[in-house]
Amino acid sequence: MDPPEQVGSVGDRVGQLRSLLSYVRPYRWWMAGALVGVLVSSALGLVFPMILGDLVDSALEVGGSTGELDRIAFLLLGVFLVQAAFNYLRTYALDVVGEGVVADLRRSVHARIVRLPVPFFDQRLTGEITARLTSDAGVVQATVSSSLAQVLSQTITLVGGVTLLVFLSPILSHSVLAILQL
Repeated sequence: MDPPEQVGSVGDRVGQLRSLLSYVRPYRWWMAGALVGVLVSSALGLVFPMILGDLVDSALEVGGSTGELDRIAFLLLGVFLVQAAFNYLRTYALDVVGEGVVADLRRSVHARIVRLPVPFFDQRLTGEITARLTSDAGVVQATVSSSLAQVLSQTITLVGGVTLLVFLSPILSHSVLAILQL
């Protein structure tokens, strides 16, 4: 059996990533806004369980005041609203970046295609070229719009969750991490 064909060296992939990042550069402020949206919404997602725990403790407290329960409930509602606002910011900003990058990329590809010699088009099917243009641009857009945000959000959630676990209960966190290492 033949070994699988290599797509390209690591250096080629880094070069392709740099080339793709050059398309993102004009949208860097939108990207910064999206990053802020991801950071804040992920951080608020970590705060939610702590506030919910306070809400449950306050509700189960014998002789507790309803004022404290109401205050915590409104705080929880505020966290949801702020998290929703930053999720909206993240989604909108990443959509602007994704659509802009794809439009710029398509313009560049079109400019390159119209300069190609006629034999290039004789050797390839029209459908092949069209499919390549539409599917590759869609992959780039999905990567910029959602995959990047998911990676950042999940990383923040993982690191923040482990940090909170260690801070709140060092013994429990060491036990959980020991089990996870097995």
